[in-house]
Amino acid sequence: MRPEDKSLLIQIQRVGNRFVSLERGLVFRHGDVKLHASEIHLMQAVALYPDLNAVGIAKLLGVTKGAISQTLSRLEKKGVLSKESDPLNRNELKITLTPLGSAALNAFEGANADQWQEFTTYLESLSSEEHEKIMGFLARLEAFLKSLA
Repeated sequence: MRPEDKSLLIQIQRVGNRFVSLERGLVFRHGDVKLHASEIHLMQAVALYPDLNAVGIAKLLGVTKGAISQTLSRLEKKGVLSKESDPLNRNELKITLTPLGSAALNAFEGANADQWQEFTTYLESLSSEEHEKIMGFLARLEAFLKSLA
């Protein structure tokens, strides 16, 4: 293996370890509601893709339907989202943020906006080719990580 390949693998491991560390430690409070990273990610998915059901959200987030169901139940108990039968398809649940959920998500995103602005500016500066290469790399990395599980 070339030295540059080794250094790239080490960097990937460092970034992965950092993600894991942040994921475990992230807790956001909005009033009396305490939200963990997985709960915030699910709320973001519901806000961005209101037509997705639990299976669609699981695919989007790369987790199991069981994990989504458990997180949905916790969030419903916290009062930040609701699940109702979809009037168009009774076999599906319609998942929506409650006013408390919308306020909590807005507060979280507002609190993190400054931190993300510099990185967002960097992403916006990428050419279409660079974006495509990075997306391809990340897709391959995700497939590799799935193969390890």
